[in-house]
Amino acid sequence: MFAAFAFVSFSTGLAGPLLGLLHDEFHVSFASIGLLTGMQALGRGLATIPAGRLADRYPPGVLVSAAALLMAVGSVVVATAPVFSVLVGGMAITGVAMAFVFTAGMTHLVRVSAPAVRGRTIGLAMAGWGFGALLAPMTSGFLANEFGWRTVFMFAGMVSVLAMLIGRSVRGSSTHTSGWRPGPFPERWTMGLTWILVPVVAVSALTWGSGSTILRVVVPLYGSEGANLDPVLIGRWLTLFATLGFAVMLISGTVLDRLGRLTALWLTAASGAIGGLILLMPLGTVPFLLFGCATAAIGFSGPLIPVLVSDRSEPQHVGRSMGVVQFLTDLVNLLLPLLIGLLLDASGFGAVGIYFVVALPMAGLVGMRLIASGSIPRSNGSSGPSHTGPGSSTSMT
Repeated sequence: MFAAFAFVSFSTGLAGPLLGLLHDEFHVSFASIGLLTGMQALGRGLATIPAGRLADRYPPGVLVSAAALLMAVGSVVVATAPVFSVLVGGMAITGVAMAFVFTAGMTHLVRVSAPAVRGRTIGLAMAGWGFGALLAPMTSGFLANEFGWRTVFMFAGMVSVLAMLIGRSVRGSSTHTSGWRPGPFPERWTMGLTWILVPVVAVSALTWGSGSTILRVVVPLYGSEGANLDPVLIGRWLTLFATLGFAVMLISGTVLDRLGRLTALWLTAASGAIGGLILLMPLGTVPFLLFGCATAAIGFSGPLIPVLVSDRSEPQHVGRSMGVVQFLTDLVNLLLPLLIGLLLDASGFGAVGIYFVVALPMAGLVGMRLIASGSIPRSNGSSGPSHTGPGSSTSMT
């Protein structure tokens, strides 16, 4: 799973150093560039619910391999896009592929790991995302500088074929033993969302959503527009920041298991708030470097969200729960880059900094109450969580 995550993360992380080039070539606004990066979130959003359902019924290797093939198709569409709208569509296709790799992979990892070491298991596997993100920016900047930006995405298509081969080696099976049957209307309407998962969605949206936007939009655009760096230099600095993020991901699960969920949560919240304060400083290369380094610690939230989902889901419904949490998070990932682009167009990086100063501490407060509530009690032999009092996870109506 580390390798599969790394290949997919690499393919989807190549666009960062190219945002300035795409802005200039297609003559679009920063809001449109934000929308472009949000298309991956849209693709994931459309696919996460079915991906979660399928992850409860099919082996992870099948889903990961199929998703890698789809990633190759999306990369080729982007590479050959004649107009901006086709470019946007190709990015959405890669987002669909990401949804299946992530949801199937996380569901598999939750099922095969013991609770005492679940954070470490998920953290080490998720470090693959960090490893792919570490290699992507420098590769992207070099290829774009030497051969043009379209070559970058053709290369991503070839890498995705390798990911398909890796996916075939993933061993595991579903705990689902019977065919799917539609549930009552309220359950189908809510797609498996339960009241007890709502705070998890909030924390996920504020941490993963903000962290994703920082990596995909804010840091690259700050390097290009705020620090006036060329794509090669942006790629090198993004590689440094990704290296820090990779190191954080490697230890994040151990921190979660040994020091607790609250520690991982507040390390995430503090790093985002500090990064927001840095954006309030005058533009320049030094603030750019400080911002990239400060926000690397958002990676501590990597294993935290899947562990919180696992705490509040029955084993046979982990895929469904993971899918619905990621679906709602991706709605935020779709809208947040657009919002960031609008803030940049209207008020510059200072307004973006204010957002991060508010959003990440808010995630800490919501998460603190969530963690204090503990895990749901497990039912014996039932197909869903026990319905016990106000913490019940009955479907929302």
